Amino acid sequence: MDVLRKNLVRIILIFVIIGIVVVVWKLVFFLTGSGDPIEKYLFRRDVIRYLNTTYPQASFDVEAIEYGIRKGDYWAAVRPEGSSAIRFEVRRKASGGLADDYLGATWERETQEACEAALRKLFPESDCFPEIVFTEQAEAEGGLLHALPFPPYRYDPSVIASGSRLGIYVGSPSGERSVEDSGDALLALVAALAGLHLDLDITLGRTDVSIRQRDFDKILTERKLIY
Repeated sequence: MDVLRKNLVRIILIFVIIGIVVVVWKLVFFLTGSGDPIEKYLFRRDVIRYLNTTYPQASFDVEAIEYGIRKGDYWAAVRPEGSSAIRFEVRRKASGGLADDYLGATWERETQEACEAALRKLFPESDCFPEIVFTEQAEAEGGLLHALPFPPYRYDPSVIASGSRLGIYVGSPSGERSVEDSGDALLALVAALAGLHLDLDITLGRTDVSIRQRDFDKILTERKLIY
């Protein structure tokens, strides 16, 4: 009996020690905000499987697995293989499974490139900032690609055109630029970007000009800005 009791005590002690080690392990990674390496490994594995299934014709590099200490969640920072211009995230959905914003990130990059190609011919030293913004109109024309708590700034490209705006900063090496002085160039810019079907938020020095996509036809017909 003494031998059995001693063995039982040893077994219980071993389990207690293992439990303490696990708790300390979890606590250390929680306090440092780096997340559990084992959970990170398992999440990376799930992300790779998800990407291979969702985009079988594409290849991706999982750059990092990040941990959010506030919500206790993990997400992956991913880039298409061979592309440094597009970076997107893969996260867990509240309803289970994974979700990504690859389509939204790709749209942002392509839209920015198209905008800059048109903009810099008319206004050198200027920049474009595509922004996916959810609107009631976008909701009416198409459902969201992903449900919250996935970042609410990435949506299905089928609704982007009706729910997004293009932020444009017009640089001016000679100082302030007025809307009146830039009228012809702005009209040419609207014409060049009309195919993107986006609202334009243009900053000229300290002046903000919001040109709505619904007004493009009238603007181009009457050759007069509406903002």
